[in-house]
Amino acid sequence: MYQEISGLLFHPDGFFARKQNEEIHLLIPAVIVGIGSIVTFLSPVLEVAVTRGDISGFFGQPTAALYFLLLPFALWLVMAAVLYVVSRLLGGTGSFPATLQNTGYGYLPQTLLSPFILINGIARPWIAGMQPSIFLTVLVAILGAGLFLGVFWSAALWTSAMEKTHGISRGRAIAGPALVVLFSLLPLVLVILSESAVRVPPL
Repeated sequence: MYQEISGLLFHPDGFFARKQNEEIHLLIPAVIVGIGSIVTFLSPVLEVAVTRGDISGFFGQPTAALYFLLLPFALWLVMAAVLYVVSRLLGGTGSFPATLQNTGYGYLPQTLLSPFILINGIARPWIAGMQPSIFLTVLVAILGAGLFLGVFWSAALWTSAMEKTHGISRGRAIAGPALVVLFSLLPLVLVILSESAVRVPPL
């Protein structure tokens, strides 16, 4: 298992080339995305807990819980569809099930770095009530860097995945992931901009 994870993260070309010769299985990609859905759910819960000290109101809204748990799976389908359509338009020959599987595998960096989302959920209300300082500025920068790293790392894996899955060149394979990253980063950028009130105090 460790070799599989290591191969996916650091040698994606070989990993996805092997997947081309194997039967398509969606269980492991679904687990990867599912862990991300749990983190997505826990982050606002922790934020409410830090802000109000009581999460009973959050759990009193089952539609909210369902939304946070199912959203990552919906995004998985949407991103796989985008990658599939773009790759096929650029001459790709792969199937949608294979694209869906490999898109799920590509989520692994974001899942591994998901603790940054939890920390952000805890730190954001705490930071909002404090005076600007170098420490807070560095903390926000580290949290933002962790989130960005996960997205760009996933994009690198998706590029390798589309190249192998659809039999297209690396230059063409990067088009789909670039589009996905563009839309993925929009909410992150908005969050960082909303927290830009934290500034280094004047000397």
